[in-house]
Amino acid sequence: MSRSRHSSCRTSPTTRREARYRRERNEARAQLKALEQRMENLVTREVARIASDTLEDGFDLIVFMPGDYNDMVDKNGAVDAEKVTEYAQQLVQWKPGLAKGARVPTPGFGQGRRAAVDQGSGVTWSSVLRGHE
Repeated sequence: MSRSRHSSCRTSPTTRREARYRRERNEARAQLKALEQRMENLVTREVARIASDTLEDGFDLIVFMPGDYNDMVDKNGAVDAEKVTEYAQQLVQWKPGLAKGARVPTPGFGQGRRAAVDQGSGVTWSSVLRGHE
């Protein structure tokens, strides 16, 4: 009886080999996933770099046109600059303020309302700050 119990607790060489293959397979899958993520990050950065020739910030292409960039990558894995530029120009047509060198209005003190807010009491900010009413 004790002999059968010990033999059932032992793993056979086949079982150990299968376990090793499963472990190696899982490690390979994890490495593949990490490499795919790294490749995706590199493609995204390259797309943004090329788009920065057309856009003020190349990452605007990533933000406003998210998705899969496989159509911008050739069969060798290189980013096609012409396609990226085409997409960037399309984005500029939709949002002209994103173009490189686009004039973006900045708020300043000279813009907006010019009349005094309180037009009836005669109290001004300078009199309030000086302590006079």
